[in-house]
Amino acid sequence: MENTTGELPLRFPSWAPDWSQKDVVYPFMAFGQCNKHSAGTFRRMEIIPTSNPNILSLNGVMIDEVAEILPPHSFKDLDSSGPDLKHLVQWCCHPKFTTTPLALVKTLTGDRDARGVLITDPRQHLTDFCAFLQDLDPEWPNRTWRGEAQELSESSREANPDRAKEALWRYTCYRSVFFTKEGRLGLGPGPIREGDKVVVFWGSQVPSVVREKKGWWFLGECYVDRVMEGEVVETGLELR
Repeated sequence: MENTTGELPLRFPSWAPDWSQKDVVYPFMAFGQCNKHSAGTFRRMEIIPTSNPNILSLNGVMIDEVAEILPPHSFKDLDSSGPDLKHLVQWCCHPKFTTTPLALVKTLTGDRDARGVLITDPRQHLTDFCAFLQDLDPEWPNRTWRGEAQELSESSREANPDRAKEALWRYTCYRSVFFTKEGRLGLGPGPIREGDKVVVFWGSQVPSVVREKKGWWFLGECYVDRVMEGEVVETGLELR
């Protein structure tokens, strides 16, 4: 697996974890049936035998391609992370991109709270997020989401901005934000590049990013809007 610095650890197959890594990236996958995404879980995972023990062969679908990327910001502790998180959200809200406030916060937090638990109250998650943005810039909702600004501003008065900030910080550390060719917002491995493919392997909770390079290199898991519950898997290009 490619590490957070973007170097390929050639002593391992790309799909093997490198336990020597010191950087902590909080996973999108989880244990516990009620705490899992279901991008590809409606079909069983099948490992296909190969003659090369360094090659892992799985069935799945290719669903999209990475088009534009915001690389990871340098690591800062939670208290110092405000400016970097603001820049990240500003990039996602650029007028050339189209994404809803709820899709934005779900993607940038992996649809999880700061404890790693799947969100069960999306509206509260969104209002916490808006409260955090208003702490950074009181005019943010009016400038960015005019149609929903009043409702979001009013509901965020009783929200918890620190809760949203910690979830954002936790899941964006060492990860790149990206948009795909089909306009989906995603959060994935730090070293991704334009042209990398977004795939869903059968049996997997979450999508993955792979790179074509004398076969396929596995870069890591990702969160992609409108993919996490298996919405588009049947329309993808099947691959092995």
